[in-house]
Amino acid sequence: MLAIKLIQIAFFLGCYTNVTAQNSDSYKIRLLDSLFNGLYTSKKSMGGICIYKNGKEFYSKNYGIVNTSGKKATPETKYRIASISKIFTAYLIMQMVKENKISLDDKLSKYFVQIKNSDSVTIYNMLSHTSILPVYTKSGDLEKLRKAKTIDELINIINQQEFILENVKYKYNNLNYILLGLIIEKIGNKSYNYILNESVKGLSNEENAIYGLSRQIDANKNEAKSFYFENDVWKEEEEITPTPISDGSGFLVCTAKFLTNFMNKLFDGYLLDTNMLVKMLPGSDKKGLGFMKTDFGTHIGYGHSGRIENFTCATTIFPQDKISISFLQNATVYPLNDILLLIGDILFNDTVEIPNFKEIMITSDDKNKITGEYINEEEGYKIFVDIKKNEIRLRVKNTKSPFKMILPVVALTSSRLFFLKQGVFFDFSGLAEGKYSKCTMKVNGAKLLLTRTK
Repeated sequence: MLAIKLIQIAFFLGCYTNVTAQNSDSYKIRLLDSLFNGLYTSKKSMGGICIYKNGKEFYSKNYGIVNTSGKKATPETKYRIASISKIFTAYLIMQMVKENKISLDDKLSKYFVQIKNSDSVTIYNMLSHTSILPVYTKSGDLEKLRKAKTIDELINIINQQEFILENVKYKYNNLNYILLGLIIEKIGNKSYNYILNESVKGLSNEENAIYGLSRQIDANKNEAKSFYFENDVWKEEEEITPTPISDGSGFLVCTAKFLTNFMNKLFDGYLLDTNMLVKMLPGSDKKGLGFMKTDFGTHIGYGHSGRIENFTCATTIFPQDKISISFLQNATVYPLNDILLLIGDILFNDTVEIPNFKEIMITSDDKNKITGEYINEEEGYKIFVDIKKNEIRLRVKNTKSPFKMILPVVALTSSRLFFLKQGVFFDFSGLAEGKYSKCTMKVNGAKLLLTRTK
């Protein structure tokens, strides 16, 4: 029998705690609690998470506040789910395909002939992000669409933009799903909110468990406002412009528990015919209909992520493992992807590295080990680390930019620096002759290795 190691989760001791996750569910729950308690107490995250295993709730936690008055989040707190909304829009379309109310081969012109080149766009093109429609991904561009008070105004804005007019293999585009949401309303002759809630009845005791907002967030209705961190306090993020037009690409709000239950029931065949669900999932060409493939090692998952204001979120289901996860944040400092990787490590019995989340003071000797110049010639990045007034100063230069960016970093360990605003890690390794020889820059799971030159 393998001996179970006793561990101490050292969030505030300036070091990592390396443990090997055990098969015990109670052990995993303790690790998850430690992870989220550490994120919250060190002011790196606020939000809600819900995990289902074998069709039942395995873990649930809500932490943080929903407004500046300090109202605390509860399991009933709703968060904006941003682009996760696309899963629901695709699900409603596939329901209508099953009921022969629409075909994947239908042209956009059947529903909105006023849109330019609409005869060259199919429902499938929009669902799979292979349409020639003008691309809307940047917040500034989307803000222009939100100013439309009527569908005619919306179409006028679209027609003024440049169409791609070429074979599109894949190009992520919010406009595809904005129009799909409006098509759902045309076919159903009801509002998107009404059609969606009718289709998911039975998943929650709440009458409107999920809905789209055409107004500002209302904390009195237990809807979480979004926050950013500045000068050691949480401050409310400026809200997006509400739009009276339904937006099937990213306007829904719901609880983490409802979202996880929805994913679980969708893959159980409770909500949609299995054959229809299979058509939604990404294959070898990675073209999913509302879904993206989000593997964790050998564990194959399907889901979506999203960001709007400072809400960051992700939902993933691993059908073979019978695990579904929804993680919704209304404030984030620590990178979303890095938190998701830690959750995956805990759930799938990999080696778990629970980091220190709080700034520590490091010695002058440790600071000197870091100082120097590091470079990655292939990507054209240079990092300069020096000491000024006994404080670490880190500068990043890309050969494409004429200046060096000075990043205000803090030390999380003696060999890990963190740029709080953008969630970038700088990990130093390869200690030799009193100096580190390597620096790995990490952001949202992506890594760039740089080597010391001076």
